[in-house]
Amino acid sequence: MSLLLLCALLKAQTTSLKVIATSPKSEVSKLNYQKKFNSTTDALKEVSNIILTLQNKGYLLASDSTIIDSNSVTSYIFENKIYKVAYLRLGNL
Repeated sequence: MSLLLLCALLKAQTTSLKVIATSPKSEVSKLNYQKKFNSTTDALKEVSNIILTLQNKGYLLASDSTIIDSNSVTSYIFENKIYKVAYLRLGNL
């Protein structure tokens, strides 16, 4: 009986995500992201989504450094510099 209770308690725990931007005027502070998850894996997927979002906005070298604890994930986000894409076409040279 105690094994069932222990399994139920472990399943009920949630994992919290804390994202810390390493630059003062960060694009990360403008993003909306989920902060509570059922598992650490789901929290890490959210960190990957944040990095992909930054890369889609032009921060091609965006990366993270993540610390995983028993019921929390803390991710330090490094944006690096923004890249702008230019297209060469006839007439714009």
